[in-house]
Amino acid sequence: MHVEYCFTGDGILAFLGGAFAILAVLLSNRVSKNNLQKQIDTEKQARQQERMQRKRALATALLYEIWDLDCHHVKTFVAKDKSVEHVRFFSRSFPVWVSNAGQMGQFAPDVVKELVHFYDVAAEYLATFDRYFSLENDAERQNKFFQEVLAPRLRKLDDLAEKAWRGLCPVASVEPSSLSA
Repeated sequence: MHVEYCFTGDGILAFLGGAFAILAVLLSNRVSKNNLQKQIDTEKQARQQERMQRKRALATALLYEIWDLDCHHVKTFVAKDKSVEHVRFFSRSFPVWVSNAGQMGQFAPDVVKELVHFYDVAAEYLATFDRYFSLENDAERQNKFFQEVLAPRLRKLDDLAEKAWRGLCPVASVEPSSLSA
């Protein structure tokens, strides 16, 4: 048996058609792969941006919760000569901190340490007001309680508040100088 190979016009056209079809499939596959990779990268960027926005929003909320306590309570308490009327209505629950404590892993360890320390001391400090209020009718004992218990805690809380909000300012994209008492 002898087979002769011969190239005919139909054979050449069929071969070229097949080659073009293979090239088209390969090119289409490559374009699809590139488009899929672009879509994956875009989604990854969007998720990263969303995480950063949530982190910034949380940092901003914590920053102003701390700032509010520090400026509108701690500093006001001292400035108003130990007036306690505004303290009675001050929230002792720290809603931002309580509802987001599980998300602190987003921040640097030193910032988390400052936040935990601040909120621990703040809760302890605000709890002492029950005792302070109970002495309202005894000015001498109330003043002594202020000097021995509240004043040292006020100073400590003020220092801790500043450390905490200064740590949050870069994350929240807030200039510390823009915060004014």
